[in-house]
Amino acid sequence: TCSLEGPLLVMGNHDSNWDPLFLGCAFPNQMYFVASEHVARMKLYPILKWAFAPIMRPKGASAAATTMDMVRKARKGENVCLFAEGVRSWDGVTWPVVPATGRLVKTAGCGLVTYRLEGGYFASPMWSGASMRRGYFHGAPVNVYTPEQLKEMTAAEVQAAIERDLYVDAYATQRANPRAYKGKRLAEGLENLLFICPECGEYFQDISSFWED
Repeated sequence: TCSLEGPLLVMGNHDSNWDPLFLGCAFPNQMYFVASEHVARMKLYPILKWAFAPIMRPKGASAAATTMDMVRKARKGENVCLFAEGVRSWDGVTWPVVPATGRLVKTAGCGLVTYRLEGGYFASPMWSGASMRRGYFHGAPVNVYTPEQLKEMTAAEVQAAIERDLYVDAYATQRANPRAYKGKRLAEGLENLLFICPECGEYFQDISSFWED
């Protein structure tokens, strides 16, 4: 459990659907999560709205309203959590942090906690649909940046610090320290991880370059 005084912006990496639950449980005070609009189409959304009152981020629309909502809550003394990649990891490697995140932190003027989650990718891979695995899942703060420290940093330095703190390569970690993940449909959806180029017919697995498209 993280018992830091707020208000805080909490930045986490995003590997599984369970990340908000695990990260939220690490902080004793209420946390407002930024959520993509697809969450509003879920059957459980009325319950999620009642319990968490998420800050919605409409796809294809300007992020200005979402940003201002985050800043307003932080300035009122509330804790706000943003999964800085803006999307779940597809291949176990942390995606680049959403552009302008460093400027957002500077604008909020509060403390920043970077919180790294590990193991979620193998427990609930994005390509696997609803199938789950039982195994290691761990989360912990990486760094705490006070408002005074952040004032001395440029937006680019804050951005770089978030990317450095949250970076995870799930397969490299697994090779270094193998852990078992058990389930009934371990390979279900695995074909979704592979892409075939329509021009050359080669398999392509690294989709991180699509981020800039």
